[in-house]
Amino acid sequence: MLIGAVVFTRAAVKGVTYGLQHIEVGSEQLPGEAAAEDQADEDSAGPYPQEPDSEDNLQVERTEEILGEEARKKELHIEVMENRPGELVFQVPMDDFIDSFNGLYWADKGERYLLPSLQWRSYVYDTSIHSNHKTCRYHYSRDESILPLPTITVYAPSNADYIQEITVNYDAHSSFEQMYTIYEELCYYTLKVMFPDLLDNRIRELYTTLNRLAFEHDTNMKYAVRSVLQR
Repeated sequence: MLIGAVVFTRAAVKGVTYGLQHIEVGSEQLPGEAAAEDQADEDSAGPYPQEPDSEDNLQVERTEEILGEEARKKELHIEVMENRPGELVFQVPMDDFIDSFNGLYWADKGERYLLPSLQWRSYVYDTSIHSNHKTCRYHYSRDESILPLPTITVYAPSNADYIQEITVNYDAHSSFEQMYTIYEELCYYTLKVMFPDLLDNRIRELYTTLNRLAFEHDTNMKYAVRSVLQR
């Protein structure tokens, strides 16, 4: 599901996440050197598994501490404006979106869901499908060790603290009903932030309809090498 500033709710799509295989290429070694290093590693490890790195433990504890902090409801008054030529944006900072989302989530669940934007994975592109200007992409997963877990992505202009688009992403290859339930919850709270005056049943009807239309669109699409290259 995506919410773009080109039209206030432009469309809804399922985000498909593909796993990336990370391959490390090391320097060439002689067989004897490799065997000696392997033996040294075994000796240093000892007969028992090593404890997790203390920095990792501290990071986990800090994350749990942040998500456990109370979040107050924060209703936003969102307007659409032109930031750079031809670039429409929501006139709201990303962290205000996060605060509002967490306030709604806390009221229902007693915890936050989203971490501050500084702790999201971020990328910078020269252009994007939303803008002909430099764009920042922020991506968040509550737990990156769970690959099919639904995620949230925010696109923002590089020159101002606004939002171009928000997407809630669901891995269509996932067959876990629990994952789709989480996905629908993220759709609900995202829409609730953007449309605070909508009744709950109207929000659920909205994302259910949009996701159905997106699914029908995906299943009716016929992809070929030429069509992929032209997109």
